[in-house]
Amino acid sequence: MKKPEILVNLGGVIGEGICWDEKDKMLYWIDLLDNKIFAYNGENSTVKIIDVNQNTGCIRLREQGGLIAGLQHGIFFVDVESGKLTPVVDPEKDKPGNRFNDGACDCMGRFWAGTMSKALDSGAGDLTPKGALYCMDSDCSFTKKVDKVMISNGIGYSPDNSTMYYIDSPTREVTAFDFDKETGDISNRRCVVKVPEEVGLPDGMVVDADGMLWVAMWCGSAVVKYDPKSGKMLEKIEIPANSVTAMVFGGKELDEMFVTTAKLDTDLNKYPDAGGVFRIKMDVKGQLTYKFKG
Repeated sequence: MKKPEILVNLGGVIGEGICWDEKDKMLYWIDLLDNKIFAYNGENSTVKIIDVNQNTGCIRLREQGGLIAGLQHGIFFVDVESGKLTPVVDPEKDKPGNRFNDGACDCMGRFWAGTMSKALDSGAGDLTPKGALYCMDSDCSFTKKVDKVMISNGIGYSPDNSTMYYIDSPTREVTAFDFDKETGDISNRRCVVKVPEEVGLPDGMVVDADGMLWVAMWCGSAVVKYDPKSGKMLEKIEIPANSVTAMVFGGKELDEMFVTTAKLDTDLNKYPDAGGVFRIKMDVKGQLTYKFKG
């Protein structure tokens, strides 16, 4: 049985958005509601903390260095050394009650990120679909790809980059699109996985080198592996936290999984490491985390 070990615990309210820099062997993640970005150096176990003074939805690496981030007030470039934020675009400046949530980059270096209503941060609120999924190309041009989204979450790509997978959490589904990597067009949306209520609420997602889906379960204390062809659950890794939020494959051989969790609405006597980042030695390998080319 795979056993998660705590890597670092900074008491994250909602740890999220984890990504791996294979060049510098660095882990980056965020605390969504505490407005912070973390950069963890595994060589010396040090952590740099950047306070961005607004909710952080997602981050990804830039090929030019630094990060691209989906924040409460739009998309920004982040200089990790100085902490400086450079605004790029805010596609929902007319919707001050919304914020960015999860995001990812595709194989061509585009940045995909979705939005949701901040009223849902409390765990309650109106599930009227007020968010959307956007795509920003390397020239920083912006396109809305999916409308009427409730809680935009996990995004992943098949190893051959012909399929994009996407989670709108309250639907309890993983949907798939035909993906044209040259144009960034998505089409033929269909459900490939249905998540029962007792398993948890699907949150972040990553696709391994075999094309299997790994889904983080909010209020499910687990990372769950699914076959997108059959929709069947293949494996469940228990995580000692009530809410599991995101994961990424990393390490020298891409055979380690790093998992973020939340301490929000959690009994810390039962789950003292909730809010921390866990590491799991895997028997499968992941794919590299794509970077933004702009």
